[in-house]
Amino acid sequence: MATNDKYDRQLRLWGPIGQRNLSKSHVLLIQADAVGAETLKNLVLPGVGAFTILDDHRVTSEDLGNNFFVSVDAVGKPRAEVVCELLCEMNPDVKGSSRVGNFQNLLETEPEYFLRFNLVIAANIPRYQLERLASLCWKEYIPLLCLRCVGFLGSIHLQAREHFVAEARGDSERHDLRVSSPFSGLRELLDEVLPPLSEYALLAEGTEAVLADSSSVTSFDSHEYSHIPYPLVLARALTIWQQRSGRSSDLPRTAAEKDALRCIVKELELVPGQRNIEEALREIRRCWEPLLPAVVTDPPAMEDAQTAQERLWSFAARLGGDDSLLASHVATRKHRLLLRALADFVKLNGRLPIGGALPDCTATSRLYTQLQFVFHRQAQQDRASFEGILSGLLSENEVDRRVLQIHDEDIASLCRGPLALGLLATPPLYVSSASDHMDGDVARGGGLRDVVEELLDSPNEEGGADLRQSPALWFVALEATERFYARHFRQPGDVSASAESEQLERDAGLLLDEMRAIARELELSEALFAARGAGERMDVEGPAEEAAEDALIGLAHAVELVRYGGAQLHNLASLLGGVAAQEAVKLATQIFVPLDNVYVVNGIAGVAAAFRI
Repeated sequence: MATNDKYDRQLRLWGPIGQRNLSKSHVLLIQADAVGAETLKNLVLPGVGAFTILDDHRVTSEDLGNNFFVSVDAVGKPRAEVVCELLCEMNPDVKGSSRVGNFQNLLETEPEYFLRFNLVIAANIPRYQLERLASLCWKEYIPLLCLRCVGFLGSIHLQAREHFVAEARGDSERHDLRVSSPFSGLRELLDEVLPPLSEYALLAEGTEAVLADSSSVTSFDSHEYSHIPYPLVLARALTIWQQRSGRSSDLPRTAAEKDALRCIVKELELVPGQRNIEEALREIRRCWEPLLPAVVTDPPAMEDAQTAQERLWSFAARLGGDDSLLASHVATRKHRLLLRALADFVKLNGRLPIGGALPDCTATSRLYTQLQFVFHRQAQQDRASFEGILSGLLSENEVDRRVLQIHDEDIASLCRGPLALGLLATPPLYVSSASDHMDGDVARGGGLRDVVEELLDSPNEEGGADLRQSPALWFVALEATERFYARHFRQPGDVSASAESEQLERDAGLLLDEMRAIARELELSEALFAARGAGERMDVEGPAEEAAEDALIGLAHAVELVRYGGAQLHNLASLLGGVAAQEAVKLATQIFVPLDNVYVVNGIAGVAAAFRI
């Protein structure tokens, strides 16, 4: 195993737990073409545990033009072995292997072969051939990442039935300061540093501030007073507001009440420009934040959840009311038990575990250390309580913690940031697909229709000035190529030189017919498409933008796809491989929320978009 120094930069990004998860992952790549090899390269470099390439193709001259992991000497050799050998040279920590074979044959003869992997990546596999693989991955809770790269266009489609996100990191860290409901240790420190207003008079004499109560006199200079951490200032200001309003347990709700609280914070300022008072005013919203966010107390239904956080707490609520959900697939049992323990902790304590982390703020070393100690001690108590609840659940369900590999670091991470948890649950690939070779249809999912309708309602959102270059519309065109392949067993435009001219025209017309069929299933307006049919002639040599100018999507898109003939360009494959590897790392590390669930890049216009279908 490599030292931490080797992976220092990425450890700062996804942390030691993420690196541990990545180093234990075993990824299967089906088909080591240009985009597949680029994706795997970007997983080998950061230290994925192991990878296997499954490919029945041999290196051809076409590979030499777009795949950097083959050479002239390798022409005719198994592509899986050639690419595997070169990838292994990039990182000796990674175990690489290859198998020459067809994945469909393996699904027939050795379906258990696929169960050893944590992630399956399918590169440019026709969608109709993926149904059985997608069904197996869905059943076994194995994420499936489908890549499609043709010409200047590419797409990523993720199927992840139930993926737990241990830490959905954002641009800024959210600290749980409990200003609106201080715990006992915080209240004790608060009374020590800033006694309640009813017990002291605040006087300013030169540079000295005097805090006097009926029993004792405590004095400290203005420098120390101006370096009281702002969480303590806010907590004291809130108790003062509660005393004045006669509402000892309420929080400010109206604009007038919040303004009154701001005035109290300003009253605590002795010297103009006190930084701790300025920080308190910037963070004053914490004074009216409820102890439990609405996403925890009243999460939306699973089908209505829009974010990974909403899905997680919706699912946690279901786990709390149905013990049978804990006896689940081995791939989900660990995080389901952790979520159930978290839900039981909230039910028992009426709050979330305290993480213990504090933000940077103006403070003396003594006061900041005291505050750190108070939060750290409470975090340890909450963690011990959580572990007790979890141990009870493991005992009730007769599950060994070591078998599930529930590490101390996992528990510490969960307790440190319960609101950073998330759950990704994408639709199954064979339901969301537009291919009529899959179970279900597009209209049933409705997602793609909603994406296109939203695009038409707000045309300037994507695609730049030319709406026809929208990634959503190109995705419809790419889905049409899947149907074309399923009917003709080749890519549109992939024809012999002798029949090239006439066949290219026919292919463009046939592809346009497939687009129309998808539009009907999506219940989209036929006005979006050109009026020309499959039998009409067109100039395949002319610019795609000049064809069918009256349509948002139509013959122009078909011409462009036919022009590619299914070929991959290395620059687009490299770009798409980088994005795909990024999503694979999110899945492997369980840090950050992965794609949900489609990404489309349009290299013609230099635009890309992600959406859920």
